Amino acid sequence: PSLNVSAALVKNLTSNFYFFELETSQRWPLASLTKLLTSVVALEEIGYTDEVKSMVEQMMFVSSNQAAEKVGEIYGDSQKFIEKINEKALKIGMKRTSIFEPTGLSFLNQSTINDLEVLVDYIIKNHPFIFQASRQSKINIDGKEFTSLNRFTGEPNFMGGKTGFTDEANGNLLSIFQYQGQPILI
Repeated sequence: PSLNVSAALVKNLTSNFYFFELETSQRWPLASLTKLLTSVVALEEIGYTDEVKSMVEQMMFVSSNQAAEKVGEIYGDSQKFIEKINEKALKIGMKRTSIFEPTGLSFLNQSTINDLEVLVDYIIKNHPFIFQASRQSKINIDGKEFTSLNRFTGEPNFMGGKTGFTDEANGNLLSIFQYQGQPILI
């Protein structure tokens, strides 16, 4: 098929079979996909407190930049929190990832599809709550109901994912779908 993308991957996460790969080692701005890594570090460094879980839900669901910044404040030192994010990326094998702030607004937050593939595996094994938080079609935050901008939320085969957009990144989309009983990363 004709695709208007700079980089892409379609992979069966169970069998590790690659259906499609395009420029998977190319670095580009992550935009709000940054919040996946921010969520991992928040949960590991601060813990699964009600406040942190709420911030993760807000980051995954409405892509809240305020929630991403808030976890750095909860950690106690925003700059040390960024250092922890970069340490975690390296520790789990994300060799071409660099993070300068927790939201994804900076074009300096960059990675590759190969590194995001490593992150997805890590999240599924260690923090499935992150993708669970992104599956809902509606969420209540501080008494207000929000509807997801991700058109796949609420679909029975959607297992989770994250959207992201900045002018430099253009549109980023990471999604996991259940197809014939198998998880497929796109």
